[in-house]
Amino acid sequence: MVEIFVGNLSKEITDLDLRPLFEWYGKVGTIKFFRERNNKLISATVSMYSQGEANKAMKGLNEIDLFGTKSVCTVVRYRKWAEAVKKHRY
Repeated sequence: MVEIFVGNLSKEITDLDLRPLFEWYGKVGTIKFFRERNNKLISATVSMYSQGEANKAMKGLNEIDLFGTKSVCTVVRYRKWAEAVKKHRY
């Protein structure tokens, strides 16, 4: 299972908006949303079952416009979770 950090998302985005985008690249497990401090943006983690599918999803969905903001996609490594969140705060 590969966890993808997706940052800089509009607060209007939901699971129903995000899931189909990632499912186009492969099988998706769970999606968890996290509110940013400024409450204008949110982040999410998306679980995918295949490393290859996750890599394609990150490449295809990084920096695309979703509800007026550019997404940021990176692999989550649990030891570096705090660093990933901090790095991608806008």
